Amino acid sequence: MVYTSEYLFLCTGGLTGQNAGTDGSGYTIAQRMGHSLVEPVPALVQLKVKYIYQKALCGIKLQGRADILVNGKVARSETGEIHYTDYGFSGPTILQLSGRQPFISRKGTPLPYPSI
Repeated sequence: MVYTSEYLFLCTGGLTGQNAGTDGSGYTIAQRMGHSLVEPVPALVQLKVKYIYQKALCGIKLQGRADILVNGKVARSETGEIHYTDYGFSGPTILQLSGRQPFISRKGTPLPYPSI
């Protein structure tokens, strides 16, 4: 049986799911079969920061705004619930913002830094 399609999505897992049984080898298999790949980027991640008092803030939730800055200008902004963790920031607002960050990074020369 032969199937034809304009687009093909191969969902083989990524590089970060090693505990779930994926090691990124699906990318190699797809390339060997002649498929082109869109560069994988991280998405839906927490933000880690180095701040001396971060652990003291752990557990605080607030309504706030987080921005991604590229070349000193706001490239993306999200407003909503932000969670302080012992390593940085998380919560719905941060996860929404992080899902767009890699695509914004490609447009600006320096990597963007979040402004919370």
